[in-house]
Amino acid sequence: MSTRRQVLARRLGICRPRLSAVLLVVGAFAASVATAWTVVLPLLTMLLIFLRLTASPKPQ
Repeated sequence: MSTRRQVLARRLGICRPRLSAVLLVVGAFAASVATAWTVVLPLLTMLLIFLRLTASPKPQ
């Protein structure tokens, strides 16, 4: 019984850090994507507006 418990504890001890590491990596990736989009979207819209304003022929 003690050997089975030790094996189970070892498996859980191995699985839990892996699971937490995977969750940490996924969370960090999601956060980086979210921050990147919050930075990239306004820049893209500003660039698009700037290009539209500069490219459109101004009526004289």
